[in-house]
Amino acid sequence: LIWETFHKAVLQLFTTIHLEMSPQSEDSLSIMLILLHSSFILEGVTPEAQELVELCCLHVSSLSKKSRDILVTWLMKACGASRFDALLKCLQQFITISVYQLETYGGEDMKGVSAAIKFISLLYEANENNTKEETDNQSGMSAPLDTMTDDDNVMMVEQQESKVVIVPYTEFYNDAVNLELFSIENNVPFIRTAYRAWLNDRDIQDKKQKKLITSSSSKGAAAEEEETDSDSDWLPVSYISYPFILSPATKAKILQIDAQSQMQRGQRQDLLMALMSGRIMPYLVLKVRRSHIVEDTMRQLVHCPANELKKPFKVIFEGEEGIDEGGPAKEFMQIVIRELLDPQFAMFKMNEESRLLYFNPHTFELGLEFELISLSSLSLFKSNIGTLVGIAIFNSVILDISFPMVVYKRLKDIKPTIYDLIELDPILGNNLLKMLKFQGNIETTFDQVFQISYELYGGIETYDLVPGGGNINVTNDNVKEYVNLYVKYILEDSVEKPFSAFYKGFHRICGGKALDMFRYEELELLTCGNPILDFEALERVTKYDDGFTSNSQTIQFFWKAVHSFDDNEKRLLLKFATGSDRAPINGLESLPFVISRGGPDSEQLPTSHTCFNHLLLPDYITYEKLEQKLRLAIHQSEGFGLL
Repeated sequence: LIWETFHKAVLQLFTTIHLEMSPQSEDSLSIMLILLHSSFILEGVTPEAQELVELCCLHVSSLSKKSRDILVTWLMKACGASRFDALLKCLQQFITISVYQLETYGGEDMKGVSAAIKFISLLYEANENNTKEETDNQSGMSAPLDTMTDDDNVMMVEQQESKVVIVPYTEFYNDAVNLELFSIENNVPFIRTAYRAWLNDRDIQDKKQKKLITSSSSKGAAAEEEETDSDSDWLPVSYISYPFILSPATKAKILQIDAQSQMQRGQRQDLLMALMSGRIMPYLVLKVRRSHIVEDTMRQLVHCPANELKKPFKVIFEGEEGIDEGGPAKEFMQIVIRELLDPQFAMFKMNEESRLLYFNPHTFELGLEFELISLSSLSLFKSNIGTLVGIAIFNSVILDISFPMVVYKRLKDIKPTIYDLIELDPILGNNLLKMLKFQGNIETTFDQVFQISYELYGGIETYDLVPGGGNINVTNDNVKEYVNLYVKYILEDSVEKPFSAFYKGFHRICGGKALDMFRYEELELLTCGNPILDFEALERVTKYDDGFTSNSQTIQFFWKAVHSFDDNEKRLLLKFATGSDRAPINGLESLPFVISRGGPDSEQLPTSHTCFNHLLLPDYITYEKLEQKLRLAIHQSEGFGLL
């Protein structure tokens, strides 16, 4: 009875709001905030409760930009972490229930889901811009905000420590949206419609931005605010324009769709050229010699136009017959990346403690390879490492690169912090943090100056963090400035040339609006794959060849052994069989994995063709023998069997 009375009262309340008061008024917004505190709405799963949630979402999605900003401020200052979390779960539950009850994926059927996603966008904004002073932090979860001010008077460390997310960003992913609406297998029409709507959203946002720039350059602030106020009320239409709700796997699908769209545009241009030249080339084809793979790759990539680099990628190994159906391209990436990371090129340095690679500030050939791994002489090697990473992403090739997260943050134009230095160089970073938090006399205790010393080619070099830094002592008053400058030098200034080349090469391929969907953490997953390994899922999708079936005794032995392995051994097995110890971004269930009978029972070890994710397993007659041979193979081999 109480619930029925509440339901009728709220329905009448919404009728009053829409008929008798402006939805943008302070009174209607206050009513909305009161309703959001109600356990009837937060905890309700009945059709009546879902109806009220939809009404709240529709109301919020119709608010002006000014009213939405007020709501965001309330979510940060007054909501509290536990209620914030409950509200997010309520909205996510509403979306999930609604999606699975939809009859069609468009029009009026989707208006409630669309409104809820727009509502969640306000929670995401509040979550990303929250500070310690504006939350009760009941969840106890903290993390840095992904954006930093350019104000030199605000220290990076202070920013890092003042930011606190209310819930982890992964809580904003919605399974129903990702698995149902964006299912490549079952819902291609919706994805195409969402992609076209996203392109339209981008056009509108670009026009709005140009209008704002023009207005601000020709008129005063008041006129600018008046002219753009109605524009600011607009909210994007496509679900892709709200990437926080999309999982990395879904974003990877959209990136592939965008890449294919760009490739098709490039191929249409090529077709016009082909009509005149009589030559059609729908692929980016590299012809390389195994003995000169780095040299040949650099030479060809540096002269490739950007539109060529976005075509499907194929490799021809000189002197080797065969058609590239994906295996040689993957093998090529494994070899060339491994070569480029080799110490002989001195392009990267590995920290002995973290085992992470970062740009070498003292590379002899400072330039050429970096654009390639991200692109002639000195300029030739400058761009190509970043270009290769971009090509790998466009072609869904996982790379075995141990970069710290700061690389992906900088690719997203996010300023590094001391915590990024701690990840890369734990000893140096933690020593700087200890100095920063030291309560005693810093000058007499640490005896440091604004100068860095480092070893270079057998000698000691110095670098002044400020002019005359060797004569300026670090004190309690200037220690924050010292730490910030030190961090900035190590992670930015000292590696500016190689990183700029890497950045240029990477964005030459991946730069654009589609990349904006990804957080830097997700960009790392896109490049290096998913660290979460579900071998039961892999078992379900594995295919068998040359006499093996899922019921073969040796196969039963194999999976029994695999499931008994610890996490490290499972990673060794995956690397042995595929060339990477990570899963595709969609998980192991999306990995095309084949086990073939590698002959009768024998003393031979299992072998693999990593470029095809293909394991060759002798038909061992006992479990003990299979387990022993398999362990021996994965522990003593690099897992780089080649066809």
